Amino acid sequence: MPSTTFDDFVQERTARARESAEAFNGKETLDTWLRELDALYRDMERYLKTYTDSGQITIERRPVQLTEELLGTYDAEALGVSIGNDEVIVRPVGTMLIGSHGRVDLSGPRRTLRIVLLEKDGPAMKITVSGTSRPSETSTRSLLHGEIDHRGWYVVTQPPVATATALDEDSFRDAIVDVSSG
Repeated sequence: MPSTTFDDFVQERTARARESAEAFNGKETLDTWLRELDALYRDMERYLKTYTDSGQITIERRPVQLTEELLGTYDAEALGVSIGNDEVIVRPVGTMLIGSHGRVDLSGPRRTLRIVLLEKDGPAMKITVSGTSRPSETSTRSLLHGEIDHRGWYVVTQPPVATATALDEDSFRDAIVDVSSG
C-alpha cells in the first residue's frame, strides 16, 4: 500500500503547480515576444526599403488578436506587403510553441511558409535507451536540417524533411516570390 495519502498527493501537486505558475512570468514573456515581432517587422521593412521608397511596394502594419493558453488574448500586429495586385501577409502565430520562441506565417496567393524564432542549434530530440543488462545510451538528433548558427529568425520548410534557412534580405525576398508564384 502506498505511503502517500490522497490528501498529501493533492497538496503536493497543488504546490508544484503554484510554484510553476510563479516561475512563469506571462507579462515578461509577452513583452519579449512583442519586441521580437517588432524587430522582425523592422528588418522586413528594411529589406524592402528600396521598393517602398520607389512606390513599387507598400507595407502596412495591421492589428490582430492572438490567443495563447498561457498568455490569454492579446493584441499584436501583422504585416501586409502589397506588390502589384498581390498581397503577402506576415501573421504572427504565437510564442508558446514547442521547439521555438515564436512563429509567424508568411502567406501569399499560392502558399504559406513558416518563419520561426530559433535558438542556436535549433530544436533537437534526445533519446536515452537503458536496460538492466547494458549501460544507458543517449543520442541527440536535430529536428531541422540546415545551419542554425545563431539565435534568430529562420524560414522553415514543412516536414518530413524540414530545413531551416536564416532569414535575411535575400531569403525574405525569395520567400515572397515562393508564396506568390505558381
